[in-house]
Amino acid sequence: MNELLSFLETDNFWNNFFEHSPYSMWISDSNGVMVKINNSFKKMWNLNENEVIGVYNLFTDNILKEKEIAEKVNFVFQKKQTVNFKLVKYNPKQIDNINFTNGIERIIEVTVTPILNNDGRLIGAVIQHFDLTDRENYANKINKNKYWLQKAQEVAHIGHWVWEIENNKLFWSDEVYRIFGVNPDYFDPSLATLEAAIHPDDSEDFSKYKAQLLNSRKNKILEYRIIRPSAEVRYIILDSEIILDDAGKLETVIGTIQDITEYKNLYLQLINSEKLSAVGLLASGIAHEFNNILAINSAYAQLLEITEKDNLSEESLDLLHNIDIAIKRGAVIVSNIMDFANPNEPKKELLKIENVIEKVLNLQEQHLILEHIEIERNYESPEKVFVDYGQFQQVFLNLIINARHAMLHKGRGKISICLKTIDKIVQIKISDEGIGIDKENLMNIFNPFYSTKGAYAGNNMGIKGTGLGLAVSYTIIKNHNGTIRVESEKNKGTTFIIELPVADKEETHLTENINGDGLNNKSISGITLDILIIDDEKPLLNAVTKLFRANNCNVSGTTFGMEGIRIARKNKFDIIFMDILLPDISGEIILKEIRKFDSNTPVVFMSGQVGLEIDKLLNSGVFAFIQKPFDMQKIESILNEIRRKKNNNIL
Repeated sequence: MNELLSFLETDNFWNNFFEHSPYSMWISDSNGVMVKINNSFKKMWNLNENEVIGVYNLFTDNILKEKEIAEKVNFVFQKKQTVNFKLVKYNPKQIDNINFTNGIERIIEVTVTPILNNDGRLIGAVIQHFDLTDRENYANKINKNKYWLQKAQEVAHIGHWVWEIENNKLFWSDEVYRIFGVNPDYFDPSLATLEAAIHPDDSEDFSKYKAQLLNSRKNKILEYRIIRPSAEVRYIILDSEIILDDAGKLETVIGTIQDITEYKNLYLQLINSEKLSAVGLLASGIAHEFNNILAINSAYAQLLEITEKDNLSEESLDLLHNIDIAIKRGAVIVSNIMDFANPNEPKKELLKIENVIEKVLNLQEQHLILEHIEIERNYESPEKVFVDYGQFQQVFLNLIINARHAMLHKGRGKISICLKTIDKIVQIKISDEGIGIDKENLMNIFNPFYSTKGAYAGNNMGIKGTGLGLAVSYTIIKNHNGTIRVESEKNKGTTFIIELPVADKEETHLTENINGDGLNNKSISGITLDILIIDDEKPLLNAVTKLFRANNCNVSGTTFGMEGIRIARKNKFDIIFMDILLPDISGEIILKEIRKFDSNTPVVFMSGQVGLEIDKLLNSGVFAFIQKPFDMQKIESILNEIRRKKNNNIL
């Protein structure tokens, strides 16, 4: 021991380092007996010289619960080599000035270094302790944070990838496999396999993207589509960043990949909603005026047919018939516009959606047979939904007709209809094997007056389209808290996907006949009626006046609302017909003024507006409502009802 101490005291530098080292250090002689400790040792272990120097032997005592040290020191003494190892040590005491907690385990790094004299003989060993507990805990926290960060990335569904340029190797995270819908065990991460999944319509964009990335060496973002092995189309956004080596050479490209299909669908729905809302405001203004024009033409055509029927040739009567067909077609178009712009409130009932589809298929059965179109059904017992039966007949009729037309050029084909319930949502897929829809047209197909038939079609097969069917369908589905989207591939077919919420309560909404269609139409022409007509369209007023006179009526008319009130105050009428929108006063106000002095005379509203709250009007005391353009048979049914009441002294 004296030889060891003399050896150590000859080196002042080493002694200063030993005494003031932040690490816990102690020295044993060649027999394993402790001969010296430093200040850090005293603080760390709360022991002084008298307790350890000359007392503890590394080979015979389990000093500080560290039996491993004796084994390592023995190795050092035999091999004369430094060893470094970690151990977990139980701390038996509370130690002042050190943030230890009594009874906790500490992670200690131990270094044992042999001490040799000038002739190379081993005379002792230096044992150094370094407490790694805080550092290890911090590292564990880092690893834990990395774990949660990875979990957060999985929740965000963001995949990561690395492309090594020199060897053209691609590496990616597990999330990329999920995005591409493939099994990691059977899918090799490579540029070739990635490019193979790209939608054919987007492959050129991807090639340009890759070339620009490598040539311009600028970070790039690309949105494109992929096709999963299941044939499902997904929207992807790719974000890339280039990494250069020290010489400025392109070394690696790293990036992220994210499936944005749901966000894309929501975005497209929002864009469509905004477009349709703007067009709807415009359409509602146009519809009223257009219906008035149709009403004028219809009234004069009917007047000509009634008054000149005996004098007209068969050819002239045929021309009038064609005029009537054109007018009714125009009225249907206006009705579709307003169904899209301001649809009627759905009258919902609880039903299974396949019942509605089957009704439409029955209506289309003859066409499907003649066009050699097969219907494939896959109804996976979907839940019931609350829908307006009539409105959804219109939706499915539009989709089935579109599917038929898409396959006409083939002379045959198949329409697949799949129904299933997914997480409280009833999903309806209607697929065809037709010509598909071009990529540039997909963004517009729900816009009103936009059609891939006629001018937009390469071969329209003589089919005419108004471009309103899908726009109306979109609005109907939206008003049922549902969504509709489309997937299509040129020359391979189109799939429309509708999703509706499952019904969560058992109730139905009853519909009422609010248009007076149930009126008895049996003719009572012998009773003369006194009629007042208020309408600001003078040509229509003149035509309707003549039509009424041809039906044994005395007619007074005016184009101004205030004048109509004055005439009604001075005269007693059997019935009053009036437009709702007049230049000086509305029909509702005219009705209120007339009711102040006449509570009995029936009032009939006429309007070119579509989508009015007709039931509200009828509940306010209106006898009936007539939609312009109107058929004279509707007028006659109302007149006959008034004659019956007059004949029975009800009026």
